[in-house]
Amino acid sequence: MRNTFPAYANAEMIRRVAVVSFLSLFGVLRVNGVQEVDRVVEYQKRFGNSWPPESWDTSPGWSEWVSQEESKLEKISNRDERWFSWLNLIQSMAVPKISDLGFELVDVPEHIYKELRELALNKPLESIPFEREVDRAGIEPQPRFLDTTEQNDRILGELQKLHEEWAGMSLTLSRAYGLRFYLNESTLVWHLDKLETHVVSGILHIASDPDQETAPWPLEIVGHDGKEHKIILKPGQLLFYESAKLSHGRPSTFNGNWYTSVFLHYRPKLWAMRREDLTFMVPPHWVDGRNLNPHADANAKISP
Repeated sequence: MRNTFPAYANAEMIRRVAVVSFLSLFGVLRVNGVQEVDRVVEYQKRFGNSWPPESWDTSPGWSEWVSQEESKLEKISNRDERWFSWLNLIQSMAVPKISDLGFELVDVPEHIYKELRELALNKPLESIPFEREVDRAGIEPQPRFLDTTEQNDRILGELQKLHEEWAGMSLTLSRAYGLRFYLNESTLVWHLDKLETHVVSGILHIASDPDQETAPWPLEIVGHDGKEHKIILKPGQLLFYESAKLSHGRPSTFNGNWYTSVFLHYRPKLWAMRREDLTFMVPPHWVDGRNLNPHADANAKISP
C-alpha cells in the first residue's frame, strides 16, 4: 500500500523548508507568513465552504482516492509535515486534468534513442560520476549520472510534437534530464514533479542490466481513476504522464546492476501555476479535521 505523500519528496520542496514553516509569534498560527485566520478568509472568498471546490475533478474514482489521502493526512500529528503533505494533495487536485487516464505508453523510432543506448551499454559503470545530492532527492542509493545534454535537448525538441498530440495542446520546452543510472536495490519515493515546469512529461527508457524481462522494475502511478498502476518500460518506449498532478514513484526495490532513462519535461503555453499559489487552496480543516469555522483553531497556540 502506498504511503501518504512524503513531506519532502523532491529537491524543490527541500529548498522551501526555510520559507514555508509555522511560526508561533505571540501565540498566533502563521503559514507562509500569513496568519491562518486571514488565510482561511481568503480560502472562503475563493471557494466558499465547499470541499472539495466544485470546479475541481470530482469523478468517482478520483474522489475516492482524494478521500483516502485526506484520511491519512488527518493522522499526521506534526503540523509541519501535515501542511507539506496537504500542499502535495492540493497540487494533485488543483492541476487541471489533461488526458483520460493520465498516462500512456508508446514506442518511439530507434534513431531517436540509439545514440544514448550505445552510450549506456558501452560506458563502464564505475567511470560514471554519482548524481548531485540536490537532484537525487527521494532516491536511494545515490544514482550515477551521465550528462548527455546535447542528445537530450535534441530528443526534447524531436518529441515535443508527440507530447503535444498526446496532451491536446501546445507546449513549451522545460527541461530534458539524464542519463540517470539507478543502481542495485534502488527505490524512488512517491512524489509529484515541479509544478512550475514539469507538467506534461515523458520517460524515455534507454536500457537496463539485466533487461526488463529478466528483472522488471515498474514505475507506479496513480491514474485519474484513483487506482495505482504499474508500468514496465522496455528500451525505446516512452511513457507520457501528467507528472505535476499524478503521484508516481518506484517504491519496489530494483534488483539488477543499473537502469537508465531520459526524462523530458514540458509545460502548457502561458502556464502560470506556482507552488506558492497553493497556500490559499488548502481547506481550513487541515488544522483540526473537518471544521470550516475560520476562527476555530486559527489563533491556537502551536504545541511544542
